[in-house]
Amino acid sequence: KAINALSSLPFVEYAERMPKHRFIQQPNDSLYGYQYYPAMIGADSAWTYYDQQSVKDSVIIGIIDTGVDPLHEDLSSAMFVNPGENGIDSIGNNKSANGIDDDKNGFIDDWQGWDFASGIDPVKGDNRAVPGHLHGTHVAGIACAITNNQKGIAGIARNHRILPVKVGLDDSNAVNVTGGYEGILYAAMMGADIINCSWGSPPSSVEEQEIVIEALQYGSVIIGGAGNDQSDMAFYPASYRGIVSVAAICPDTMKAGYSNAHATVDISAPGAFINSTVLC
Repeated sequence: KAINALSSLPFVEYAERMPKHRFIQQPNDSLYGYQYYPAMIGADSAWTYYDQQSVKDSVIIGIIDTGVDPLHEDLSSAMFVNPGENGIDSIGNNKSANGIDDDKNGFIDDWQGWDFASGIDPVKGDNRAVPGHLHGTHVAGIACAITNNQKGIAGIARNHRILPVKVGLDDSNAVNVTGGYEGILYAAMMGADIINCSWGSPPSSVEEQEIVIEALQYGSVIIGGAGNDQSDMAFYPASYRGIVSVAAICPDTMKAGYSNAHATVDISAPGAFINSTVLC
């Protein structure tokens, strides 16, 4: 209103809101210097834009993987907490451990994700989506490691939230996926804006495609790795209709030698020599 009023005055040439500018800063995370990929994909420019926005809604990123370490110093404050299973219930018990499905979503006490490959209850699963294998913690760090905390790395999705969905066995050496598509659907139902699937295999099925279509109805964007078999073949879930399939490239922007390449690949992203929240 003030700008319009000033602009209408005959002796005022123009009136405008002055923009606020910031110095371009490199994150202060101790290992940021070892991360080539944020600059390669333009993340630094995106962070500058994000910092200038007055409204910053948290994006929920479902990590469908081997579980995520919720106590990791570079991840702990980035973990999603289900508001329907958090706080105190009507009789004074903690909702996260009262044995009641407080939010009535079919999962009891799922205050911070779900374990579909549970060694405790292989049929129903349990609410401890903590790692067996460290793969999921590595993936979560690439996405959401806390930025500007003077520790570790800088996650690409600054100030957003990790929803851990465990689909790997408790064994630290296990690499088989159990309940992956149930995990995708769960993450979608929980409101995940992005669902990441860094796993898969060449075989496909009608049932899995139908589950993917159902999950997409919730508004999630599902991302799948194109596979690391150095082959020109479809790889699922990445190659299912509606999923964004991502192949890996090296720092020189050439395809990583191990990455699959297929007509169903939608985009490429840095995938080699990636430092994250676990040693590998």
